[in-house]
Amino acid sequence: MVADTHPLDPPGRRLAVVIPTLNDDAALARLLPILAHLELPPEHVIVVDGASSEATAALCSRAGCSHLPCRPGRGLQLRAGIDAARAAGAEILWMVHADCEPHPLAARAVRETIAAGLRQPPSLRRHSGHGPCAALRGGAAGAGAAAHAALRRRAPADSRLGASLAARGTAAAHRAQPRPRARLRRRRRCGDPRALVSRLARAAIAVMSGAELPGATGPLPRDEWLFTPTGEARGYVQPHALSELWFHTGTACNLACPFCLEGSKPGDRRLGRVGFADVQPFIDEAAQLGVRQFSFTGGEPFIVRDLLRILEYALARAPCLVLTNGVDAVPARLTKLAALRARPHPLALRVSIDYPDPVRHDSGRGAGNFLEAWRTLALLHGAGFRVSIARQMEPGEDAPAIEGGYRALMQEHGLPEDLNIVAFPDFGTPGARRAVPQVTESCMRQYQTEATRREFMCAYSKMVVKQNGRMRVYACTLVDDDPAYDQGGTLAESLGRRVMLRHHRCFSCFKYGASCSETKGH
Repeated sequence: MVADTHPLDPPGRRLAVVIPTLNDDAALARLLPILAHLELPPEHVIVVDGASSEATAALCSRAGCSHLPCRPGRGLQLRAGIDAARAAGAEILWMVHADCEPHPLAARAVRETIAAGLRQPPSLRRHSGHGPCAALRGGAAGAGAAAHAALRRRAPADSRLGASLAARGTAAAHRAQPRPRARLRRRRRCGDPRALVSRLARAAIAVMSGAELPGATGPLPRDEWLFTPTGEARGYVQPHALSELWFHTGTACNLACPFCLEGSKPGDRRLGRVGFADVQPFIDEAAQLGVRQFSFTGGEPFIVRDLLRILEYALARAPCLVLTNGVDAVPARLTKLAALRARPHPLALRVSIDYPDPVRHDSGRGAGNFLEAWRTLALLHGAGFRVSIARQMEPGEDAPAIEGGYRALMQEHGLPEDLNIVAFPDFGTPGARRAVPQVTESCMRQYQTEATRREFMCAYSKMVVKQNGRMRVYACTLVDDDPAYDQGGTLAESLGRRVMLRHHRCFSCFKYGASCSETKGH
Protein backbone atom coordinates (compact mmCIF):
# COMPACT_ATOMS: atom_id res chain seq x y z
CA MET A 1 0.00 0.00 0.00
CA VAL A 2 1.34 3.43 -0.97
CA ALA A 3 1.83 5.85 1.92
CA ASP A 4 -0.13 9.12 1.98
CA THR A 5 3.02 11.17 2.21
CA HIS A 6 5.95 10.98 -0.08
CA PRO A 7 9.43 12.47 0.63
CA LEU A 8 10.67 14.73 -2.15
CA ASP A 9 13.99 15.88 -0.84
CA PRO A 10 17.10 13.78 -1.55
CA PRO A 11 17.70 11.02 -0.73
CA GLY A 12 13.93 10.28 -0.35
CA ARG A 13 13.63 9.18 -3.98
CA ARG A 14 16.85 9.27 -5.95
CA LEU A 15 16.57 10.98 -9.34
CA ALA A 16 18.89 10.12 -12.23
CA VAL A 17 19.14 12.13 -15.45
CA VAL A 18 20.12 10.10 -18.52
CA ILE A 19 21.45 12.09 -21.48
CA PRO A 20 22.04 10.21 -24.75
CA THR A 21 24.50 12.22 -26.82
CA LEU A 22 26.45 12.02 -30.06
CA ASN A 23 28.96 14.82 -30.74
CA ASP A 24 26.86 17.28 -28.71
CA ASP A 25 29.61 18.85 -26.60
CA ALA A 26 28.50 22.46 -27.10
CA ALA A 27 24.93 21.70 -26.05
CA LEU A 28 26.15 19.50 -23.20
CA ALA A 29 28.38 22.27 -21.88
CA ARG A 30 25.29 24.46 -21.53
CA LEU A 31 23.04 21.77 -20.07
CA LEU A 32 25.22 20.25 -17.32
CA PRO A 33 25.60 23.47 -15.26
CA ILE A 34 21.84 24.06 -15.51
CA LEU A 35 21.13 20.59 -14.11
CA ALA A 36 23.54 21.20 -11.24
CA HIS A 37 21.68 24.36 -10.20
CA LEU A 38 18.11 23.05 -10.36
CA GLU A 39 16.03 23.11 -7.21
CA LEU A 40 16.25 19.56 -5.78
CA PRO A 41 18.88 18.65 -8.38
CA PRO A 42 19.32 15.04 -9.56
CA GLU A 43 21.53 12.73 -7.51
CA HIS A 44 22.98 11.21 -10.69
CA VAL A 45 23.66 12.65 -14.15
CA ILE A 46 24.69 9.99 -16.68
CA VAL A 47 25.89 11.04 -20.13
CA VAL A 48 25.67 8.09 -22.55
CA ASP A 49 28.15 8.97 -25.28
CA GLY A 50 27.56 7.35 -28.66
CA ALA A 51 30.79 8.83 -29.99
CA SER A 52 32.94 7.63 -27.05
CA SER A 53 34.67 11.01 -27.23
CA GLU A 54 37.57 12.01 -25.00
CA ALA A 55 36.36 15.61 -25.15
CA THR A 56 32.91 14.57 -23.88
CA ALA A 57 34.53 12.49 -21.14
CA ALA A 58 36.60 15.48 -20.03
CA LEU A 59 33.50 17.70 -20.06
CA CYS A 60 31.66 15.21 -17.85
CA SER A 61 34.61 14.93 -15.49
CA ARG A 62 34.72 18.71 -15.00
CA ALA A 63 30.98 18.76 -14.33
CA GLY A 64 31.16 15.89 -11.84
CA CYS A 65 28.81 13.59 -13.75
CA SER A 66 29.14 10.07 -15.13
CA HIS A 67 30.41 9.40 -18.67
CA LEU A 68 29.27 6.12 -20.20
CA PRO A 69 30.66 5.18 -23.65
CA CYS A 70 28.20 3.25 -25.79
CA ARG A 71 27.56 2.15 -29.36
CA PRO A 72 25.56 4.87 -31.14
CA GLY A 73 21.81 4.42 -31.34
CA ARG A 74 19.16 6.17 -29.27
CA GLY A 75 17.57 2.96 -28.00
CA LEU A 76 20.92 1.37 -27.14
CA GLN A 77 22.08 4.49 -25.34
CA LEU A 78 18.88 4.89 -23.35
CA ARG A 79 18.99 1.23 -22.34
CA ALA A 80 22.60 1.57 -21.19
CA GLY A 81 21.80 4.74 -19.25
CA ILE A 82 18.77 3.19 -17.58
CA ASP A 83 20.79 0.15 -16.53
CA ALA A 84 23.53 2.38 -15.12
CA ALA A 85 21.00 4.53 -13.25
CA ARG A 86 19.34 1.49 -11.70
CA ALA A 87 22.72 0.09 -10.71
CA ALA A 88 23.43 3.43 -8.98
CA GLY A 89 20.24 3.09 -6.94
CA ALA A 90 18.08 5.62 -8.81
CA GLU A 91 14.34 5.38 -8.24
CA ILE A 92 13.25 7.98 -10.80
CA LEU A 93 14.65 8.21 -14.34
CA TRP A 94 14.52 11.40 -16.37
CA MET A 95 15.63 11.12 -20.00
CA VAL A 96 16.86 14.49 -21.28
CA HIS A 97 18.07 15.67 -24.69
CA ALA A 98 21.44 17.43 -24.64
CA ASP A 99 20.00 20.49 -26.36
CA CYS A 100 17.25 21.20 -23.83
CA GLU A 101 17.21 23.94 -21.19
CA PRO A 102 15.19 22.86 -18.14
CA HIS A 103 13.29 25.33 -16.02
CA PRO A 104 14.91 25.90 -12.57
CA LEU A 105 11.98 24.02 -10.95
CA ALA A 106 11.94 21.14 -13.46
CA ALA A 107 13.56 18.55 -11.17
CA ARG A 108 11.11 19.36 -8.41
CA ALA A 109 8.27 19.03 -10.95
CA VAL A 110 9.56 15.57 -11.95
CA ARG A 111 9.71 14.40 -8.33
CA GLU A 112 6.28 15.82 -7.52
CA THR A 113 4.72 14.38 -10.66
CA ILE A 114 6.00 10.90 -9.83
CA ALA A 115 4.87 11.35 -6.22
CA ALA A 116 1.40 12.38 -7.44
CA GLY A 117 1.32 9.28 -9.67
CA LEU A 118 2.13 7.05 -6.73
CA ARG A 119 -0.81 8.52 -4.84
CA GLN A 120 -3.26 7.85 -7.71
CA PRO A 121 -5.65 4.88 -7.80
CA PRO A 122 -4.07 1.73 -9.32
CA SER A 123 -6.22 2.09 -12.46
CA LEU A 124 -4.51 5.39 -13.28
CA ARG A 125 -1.05 4.56 -12.03
CA ARG A 126 0.02 2.81 -15.20
CA HIS A 127 0.06 6.17 -16.98
CA SER A 128 2.25 7.93 -14.43
CA GLY A 129 4.99 5.41 -13.69
CA HIS A 130 5.42 3.53 -10.47
CA GLY A 131 7.46 0.83 -8.82
CA PRO A 132 11.11 0.82 -7.86
CA CYS A 133 12.22 2.83 -10.90
CA ALA A 134 9.58 5.14 -12.37
CA ALA A 135 10.48 6.67 -15.73
CA LEU A 136 9.29 10.08 -16.94
CA ARG A 137 9.72 10.42 -20.67
CA GLY A 138 7.54 10.87 -23.75
CA GLY A 139 4.18 10.16 -22.17
CA ALA A 140 2.77 11.32 -18.86
CA ALA A 141 -0.67 12.39 -17.89
CA GLY A 142 -2.22 15.68 -16.86
CA ALA A 143 0.23 17.45 -14.62
CA GLY A 144 2.89 15.03 -15.85
CA ALA A 145 2.36 16.11 -19.45
CA ALA A 146 2.90 19.75 -18.59
CA ALA A 147 5.85 18.91 -16.37
CA HIS A 148 7.36 16.81 -19.15
CA ALA A 149 6.91 19.72 -21.56
CA ALA A 150 9.19 21.72 -19.31
CA LEU A 151 11.96 19.23 -20.02
CA ARG A 152 11.79 19.21 -23.80
CA ARG A 153 14.31 20.36 -26.34
CA ARG A 154 15.31 23.96 -26.71
CA ALA A 155 12.86 25.74 -28.96
CA PRO A 156 13.99 27.89 -31.90
CA ALA A 157 14.64 31.45 -30.80
CA ASP A 158 13.46 34.90 -31.91
CA SER A 159 9.65 34.52 -31.93
CA ARG A 160 6.98 33.94 -29.30
CA LEU A 161 5.18 30.88 -28.07
CA GLY A 162 2.16 30.13 -30.26
CA ALA A 163 -1.19 30.79 -28.63
CA SER A 164 -2.39 27.36 -29.70
CA LEU A 165 0.44 25.66 -27.78
CA ALA A 166 -0.26 27.81 -24.73
CA ALA A 167 -3.94 26.93 -24.76
CA ARG A 168 -3.27 23.21 -25.28
CA GLY A 169 -0.63 23.14 -22.53
CA THR A 170 -2.89 24.93 -20.06
CA ALA A 171 -5.83 22.71 -20.88
CA ALA A 172 -3.76 19.55 -20.41
CA ALA A 173 -2.51 20.73 -17.04
CA HIS A 174 -5.93 21.99 -15.97
CA ARG A 175 -7.81 18.78 -16.76
CA ALA A 176 -5.11 16.53 -15.24
CA GLN A 177 -6.57 13.54 -17.07
CA PRO A 178 -4.38 10.53 -17.96
CA ARG A 179 -3.50 10.53 -21.66
CA PRO A 180 -0.77 7.97 -22.49
CA ARG A 181 1.89 9.12 -24.96
CA ALA A 182 0.50 12.65 -24.85
CA ARG A 183 2.50 15.12 -26.91
CA LEU A 184 2.00 18.85 -27.38
CA ARG A 185 2.55 19.99 -30.94
CA ARG A 186 3.89 23.38 -31.98
CA ARG A 187 2.06 25.25 -34.73
CA ARG A 188 4.43 28.17 -34.67
CA ARG A 189 8.05 28.59 -33.81
CA CYS A 190 8.50 29.08 -30.09
CA GLY A 191 10.26 31.94 -28.36
CA ASP A 192 13.31 31.92 -26.13
CA PRO A 193 13.68 28.41 -24.62
CA ARG A 194 12.99 29.82 -21.19
CA ALA A 195 9.59 31.01 -22.44
CA LEU A 196 8.58 27.45 -23.32
CA VAL A 197 9.91 25.70 -20.25
CA SER A 198 8.84 28.37 -17.77
CA ARG A 199 5.24 28.66 -18.90
CA LEU A 200 4.55 24.94 -19.13
CA ALA A 201 6.43 24.11 -15.92
CA ARG A 202 4.42 26.70 -14.04
CA ALA A 203 1.22 25.12 -15.33
CA ALA A 204 2.35 21.69 -14.09
CA ILE A 205 3.38 22.96 -10.70
CA ALA A 206 0.16 24.93 -10.33
CA VAL A 207 -1.83 21.71 -10.81
CA MET A 208 0.28 19.80 -8.30
CA SER A 209 0.03 22.57 -5.70
CA GLY A 210 -3.67 23.26 -6.24
CA ALA A 211 -2.98 26.80 -7.51
CA GLU A 212 -5.51 28.61 -9.67
CA LEU A 213 -4.85 28.34 -13.42
CA PRO A 214 -6.05 30.56 -16.25
CA GLY A 215 -9.08 29.22 -18.14
CA ALA A 216 -8.49 26.30 -20.44
CA THR A 217 -8.80 28.52 -23.48
CA GLY A 218 -6.63 31.39 -22.21
CA PRO A 219 -2.88 31.82 -22.69
CA LEU A 220 -0.32 30.92 -20.05
CA PRO A 221 1.42 33.82 -18.28
CA ARG A 222 4.27 35.32 -20.22
CA ASP A 223 7.69 34.22 -19.19
CA GLU A 224 9.13 36.25 -16.32
CA TRP A 225 12.62 36.21 -17.80
CA LEU A 226 11.56 38.02 -20.98
CA PHE A 227 8.50 39.91 -19.79
CA THR A 228 7.40 41.90 -16.76
CA PRO A 229 4.35 40.77 -14.75
CA THR A 230 2.23 43.20 -16.81
CA GLY A 231 3.41 41.64 -20.08
CA GLU A 232 5.82 44.38 -21.21
CA ALA A 233 9.09 43.40 -22.85
CA ARG A 234 11.73 43.38 -20.13
CA GLY A 235 14.73 45.67 -20.47
CA TYR A 236 18.09 44.11 -21.17
CA VAL A 237 21.75 44.88 -21.74
CA GLN A 238 23.60 43.33 -24.65
CA PRO A 239 27.29 42.88 -23.68
CA HIS A 240 29.65 44.52 -26.13
CA ALA A 241 32.99 43.57 -24.60
CA LEU A 242 34.76 41.81 -21.74
CA SER A 243 37.18 44.41 -20.49
CA GLU A 244 36.99 43.75 -16.73
CA LEU A 245 36.82 40.41 -14.91
CA TRP A 246 35.80 40.23 -11.27
CA PHE A 247 36.63 37.43 -8.87
CA HIS A 248 34.58 36.81 -5.74
CA THR A 249 37.07 35.52 -3.20
CA GLY A 250 34.33 34.05 -0.98
CA THR A 251 31.70 35.30 1.45
CA ALA A 252 33.84 34.61 4.53
CA CYS A 253 34.78 37.91 6.18
CA ASN A 254 36.45 39.27 9.29
CA LEU A 255 33.40 41.50 9.96
CA ALA A 256 29.65 40.81 10.12
CA CYS A 257 27.96 43.93 8.75
CA PRO A 258 24.15 43.59 8.85
CA PHE A 259 23.69 45.49 5.58
CA CYS A 260 26.26 43.53 3.54
CA LEU A 261 24.96 42.88 0.03
CA GLU A 262 26.82 39.54 0.04
CA GLY A 263 25.65 38.49 3.50
CA SER A 264 29.31 38.04 4.46
CA LYS A 265 30.43 37.17 7.97
CA PRO A 266 33.14 35.09 9.68
CA GLY A 267 32.97 31.49 8.48
CA ASP A 268 30.27 32.14 5.87
CA ARG A 269 30.24 29.62 3.02
CA ARG A 270 27.50 30.82 0.68
CA LEU A 271 30.29 31.35 -1.82
CA GLY A 272 33.49 29.41 -1.28
CA ARG A 273 36.98 30.78 -0.72
CA VAL A 274 39.02 30.63 -3.89
CA GLY A 275 42.54 29.34 -4.26
CA PHE A 276 45.20 29.97 -6.88
CA ALA A 277 44.29 26.82 -8.81
CA ASP A 278 40.67 28.00 -8.99
CA VAL A 279 41.35 31.37 -10.57
CA GLN A 280 44.46 30.74 -12.70
CA PRO A 281 42.54 29.23 -15.67
CA PHE A 282 40.18 32.22 -15.73
CA ILE A 283 43.05 34.72 -15.57
CA ASP A 284 44.73 32.95 -18.49
CA GLU A 285 41.50 32.79 -20.51
CA ALA A 286 40.75 36.43 -19.75
CA ALA A 287 44.22 37.52 -20.84
CA GLN A 288 43.69 35.73 -24.17
CA LEU A 289 40.36 37.52 -24.56
CA GLY A 290 41.96 40.94 -23.99
CA VAL A 291 40.60 41.71 -20.52
CA ARG A 292 42.10 45.00 -19.33
CA GLN A 293 41.54 44.75 -15.56
CA PHE A 294 41.10 42.12 -12.86
CA SER A 295 39.08 43.11 -9.79
CA PHE A 296 38.58 41.23 -6.51
CA THR A 297 35.76 41.46 -3.99
CA GLY A 298 34.37 39.41 -1.10
CA GLY A 299 33.81 38.88 1.81
CA GLU A 300 37.19 40.18 2.75
CA PRO A 301 39.73 39.25 0.06
CA PHE A 302 42.71 39.66 2.37
CA ILE A 303 41.70 36.73 4.58
CA VAL A 304 42.13 34.42 1.58
CA ARG A 305 45.43 32.57 1.93
CA ASP A 306 46.33 32.62 -1.77
CA LEU A 307 45.37 36.24 -2.46
CA LEU A 308 48.91 37.61 -2.74
CA ARG A 309 49.95 34.75 -5.03
CA ILE A 310 46.86 35.36 -7.16
CA LEU A 311 47.61 39.09 -7.37
CA GLU A 312 51.23 38.43 -8.27
CA TYR A 313 50.09 36.25 -11.16
CA ALA A 314 47.32 38.58 -12.32
CA LEU A 315 49.49 41.72 -12.13
CA ALA A 316 51.80 40.20 -14.73
CA ARG A 317 48.88 40.41 -17.18
CA ALA A 318 46.72 43.44 -16.29
CA PRO A 319 46.07 46.07 -13.60
CA CYS A 320 44.18 44.87 -10.52
CA LEU A 321 41.71 46.37 -8.04
CA VAL A 322 40.93 44.90 -4.61
CA LEU A 323 37.94 45.90 -2.47
CA THR A 324 38.58 45.68 1.29
CA ASN A 325 37.21 46.83 4.63
CA GLY A 326 40.75 47.91 5.52
CA VAL A 327 40.93 46.38 9.00
CA ASP A 328 43.07 43.65 10.57
CA ALA A 329 44.07 41.60 7.53
CA VAL A 330 45.38 44.43 5.34
CA PRO A 331 47.89 46.00 7.77
CA ALA A 332 49.11 42.51 8.68
CA ARG A 333 50.04 41.81 5.04
CA LEU A 334 51.26 45.28 4.10
CA THR A 335 54.94 44.36 3.78
CA LYS A 336 54.24 41.51 1.34
CA LEU A 337 51.67 43.64 -0.41
CA ALA A 338 54.24 46.39 -1.01
CA ALA A 339 56.42 43.91 -2.93
CA LEU A 340 53.69 43.74 -5.60
CA ARG A 341 54.58 47.27 -6.71
CA ALA A 342 57.40 45.69 -8.70
CA ARG A 343 54.94 43.77 -10.91
CA PRO A 344 54.41 44.91 -14.53
CA HIS A 345 50.94 46.36 -13.83
CA PRO A 346 49.64 48.54 -10.96
CA LEU A 347 47.52 47.45 -8.00
CA ALA A 348 44.75 49.71 -6.66
CA LEU A 349 42.74 49.27 -3.46
CA ARG A 350 39.30 50.55 -2.47
CA VAL A 351 38.53 50.81 1.25
CA SER A 352 34.96 50.83 2.57
CA ILE A 353 34.19 53.83 4.78
CA ASP A 354 30.42 53.95 4.91
CA TYR A 355 29.91 57.48 6.28
CA PRO A 356 32.12 60.45 7.16
CA ASP A 357 30.71 60.06 10.69
CA PRO A 358 32.62 57.59 12.93
CA VAL A 359 29.55 56.77 15.05
CA ARG A 360 27.43 55.77 12.04
CA HIS A 361 30.28 53.82 10.43
CA ASP A 362 31.15 51.90 13.60
CA SER A 363 27.50 51.11 14.36
CA GLY A 364 27.54 48.71 11.40
CA ARG A 365 31.16 47.56 11.40
CA GLY A 366 32.25 47.58 15.03
CA ALA A 367 33.84 50.04 17.44
CA GLY A 368 37.15 51.49 16.30
CA ASN A 369 36.85 50.36 12.67
CA PHE A 370 36.37 53.90 11.35
CA LEU A 371 39.78 55.08 12.52
CA GLU A 372 41.46 51.80 11.57
CA ALA A 373 40.09 52.05 8.01
CA TRP A 374 41.45 55.59 7.65
CA ARG A 375 44.85 54.53 9.01
CA THR A 376 44.97 51.65 6.53
CA LEU A 377 44.02 54.00 3.71
CA ALA A 378 46.93 56.29 4.66
CA LEU A 379 49.34 53.34 4.94
CA LEU A 380 48.39 52.03 1.49
CA HIS A 381 48.75 55.45 -0.07
CA GLY A 382 52.09 55.92 1.68
CA ALA A 383 53.25 52.59 0.24
CA GLY A 384 52.62 53.93 -3.27
CA PHE A 385 49.25 52.33 -4.10
CA ARG A 386 46.36 54.13 -5.75
CA VAL A 387 43.50 54.16 -3.25
CA SER A 388 39.82 55.07 -3.32
CA ILE A 389 36.82 54.99 -0.97
CA ALA A 390 33.50 53.15 -1.12
CA ARG A 391 30.63 54.84 0.73
CA GLN A 392 26.93 54.26 1.25
CA MET A 393 24.40 56.39 -0.61
CA GLU A 394 21.07 57.46 0.87
CA PRO A 395 17.88 58.66 -0.86
CA GLY A 396 17.62 62.43 -0.97
CA GLU A 397 21.13 62.96 0.36
CA ASP A 398 23.14 66.15 -0.09
CA ALA A 399 25.96 64.49 -2.05
CA PRO A 400 28.28 67.56 -2.29
CA ALA A 401 28.06 68.11 1.47
CA ILE A 402 28.75 64.45 2.23
CA GLU A 403 31.72 64.34 -0.11
CA GLY A 404 32.96 67.56 1.48
CA GLY A 405 33.04 65.71 4.81
CA TYR A 406 35.17 62.97 3.25
CA ARG A 407 37.55 65.53 1.70
CA ALA A 408 38.10 67.10 5.11
CA LEU A 409 38.92 63.68 6.56
CA MET A 410 41.34 62.99 3.69
CA GLN A 411 43.21 66.17 4.59
CA GLU A 412 43.17 65.25 8.28
CA HIS A 413 44.80 61.88 7.54
CA GLY A 414 47.44 63.25 5.18
CA LEU A 415 45.77 62.00 2.00
CA PRO A 416 45.17 63.83 -1.28
CA GLU A 417 41.76 65.50 -1.24
CA ASP A 418 40.88 64.29 -4.72
CA LEU A 419 40.68 60.56 -4.00
CA ASN A 420 37.91 58.86 -5.94
CA ILE A 421 34.74 58.17 -3.92
CA VAL A 422 32.36 55.46 -5.19
CA ALA A 423 28.82 55.70 -3.75
CA PHE A 424 26.52 52.67 -3.52
CA PRO A 425 22.78 52.55 -2.79
CA ASP A 426 21.37 49.95 -0.40
CA PHE A 427 21.25 46.76 -2.48
CA GLY A 428 19.70 44.59 0.23
CA THR A 429 21.00 41.24 1.42
CA PRO A 430 21.27 38.04 -0.68
CA GLY A 431 17.96 36.46 -1.58
CA ALA A 432 15.94 39.59 -0.77
CA ARG A 433 12.98 40.16 -3.09
CA ARG A 434 12.39 43.88 -3.05
CA ALA A 435 9.39 45.49 -4.71
CA VAL A 436 10.94 47.85 -7.27
CA PRO A 437 9.70 49.24 -10.59
CA GLN A 438 10.21 46.90 -13.53
CA VAL A 439 12.84 47.95 -16.07
CA THR A 440 11.31 47.56 -19.54
CA GLU A 441 12.68 47.91 -23.04
CA SER A 442 10.78 51.18 -23.25
CA CYS A 443 12.54 52.43 -20.08
CA MET A 444 15.92 51.58 -21.54
CA ARG A 445 15.16 53.53 -24.70
CA GLN A 446 13.49 56.48 -23.01
CA TYR A 447 15.82 57.06 -20.07
CA GLN A 448 19.11 55.58 -21.28
CA THR A 449 21.25 56.29 -24.30
CA GLU A 450 23.48 53.95 -26.25
CA ALA A 451 26.43 55.44 -24.35
CA THR A 452 24.90 54.93 -20.88
CA ARG A 453 23.72 51.43 -21.71
CA ARG A 454 27.31 50.54 -22.55
CA GLU A 455 28.33 51.69 -19.04
CA PHE A 456 26.18 49.13 -17.22
CA MET A 457 28.63 46.68 -15.64
CA CYS A 458 27.00 43.71 -17.32
CA ALA A 459 27.80 45.31 -20.70
CA TYR A 460 31.56 44.86 -20.25
CA SER A 461 32.32 42.68 -17.21
CA LYS A 462 31.64 39.31 -15.60
CA MET A 463 32.21 37.86 -12.13
CA VAL A 464 33.67 34.45 -11.31
CA VAL A 465 32.49 32.77 -8.10
CA LYS A 466 33.09 29.47 -6.34
CA GLN A 467 29.69 27.87 -5.81
CA ASN A 468 29.29 24.43 -4.26
CA GLY A 469 32.93 23.74 -5.02
CA ARG A 470 32.65 24.68 -8.72
CA MET A 471 33.78 27.85 -10.46
CA ARG A 472 30.96 29.66 -12.27
CA VAL A 473 30.70 32.84 -14.34
CA TYR A 474 27.93 35.30 -13.42
CA ALA A 475 26.62 38.26 -15.39
CA CYS A 476 27.87 40.86 -12.89
CA THR A 477 28.89 41.41 -9.27
CA LEU A 478 25.37 42.04 -7.95
CA VAL A 479 23.41 38.96 -9.04
CA ASP A 480 25.31 35.97 -7.64
CA ASP A 481 22.29 35.11 -5.46
CA ASP A 482 20.19 34.26 -8.53
CA PRO A 483 21.18 31.16 -10.57
CA ALA A 484 19.32 32.57 -13.58
CA TYR A 485 22.39 34.79 -14.08
CA ASP A 486 24.84 31.87 -14.09
CA GLN A 487 26.38 32.06 -17.58
CA GLY A 488 28.54 28.94 -17.57
CA GLY A 489 31.78 27.43 -16.39
CA THR A 490 34.12 29.33 -18.74
CA LEU A 491 34.37 32.86 -20.02
CA ALA A 492 33.91 31.62 -23.58
CA GLU A 493 30.49 30.19 -22.64
CA SER A 494 29.40 33.51 -21.15
CA LEU A 495 30.38 35.83 -23.99
CA GLY A 496 27.61 37.73 -25.73
CA ARG A 497 24.81 36.43 -23.51
CA ARG A 498 22.06 39.03 -23.23
CA VAL A 499 21.42 40.11 -19.63
CA MET A 500 17.76 40.62 -18.75
CA LEU A 501 17.25 43.32 -16.10
CA ARG A 502 15.03 41.17 -13.87
CA HIS A 503 16.93 41.24 -10.57
CA HIS A 504 15.78 43.90 -8.12
CA ARG A 505 19.35 45.24 -7.99
CA CYS A 506 19.18 45.92 -11.74
CA PHE A 507 16.77 48.74 -10.95
CA SER A 508 19.39 50.37 -8.68
CA CYS A 509 21.87 50.37 -11.56
CA PHE A 510 19.19 51.77 -13.85
CA LYS A 511 18.20 54.53 -11.40
CA TYR A 512 21.54 55.53 -9.89
CA GLY A 513 24.06 54.41 -12.47
CA ALA A 514 25.59 52.37 -9.64
CA SER A 515 28.69 50.42 -10.67
CA CYS A 516 31.28 48.49 -8.70
CA SER A 517 33.74 49.33 -11.47
CA GLU A 518 35.95 52.36 -11.79
CA THR A 519 36.67 51.75 -15.46
CA LYS A 520 33.12 52.13 -16.90
CA GLY A 521 34.31 49.69 -19.53
CA HIS A 522 36.88 52.10 -20.95
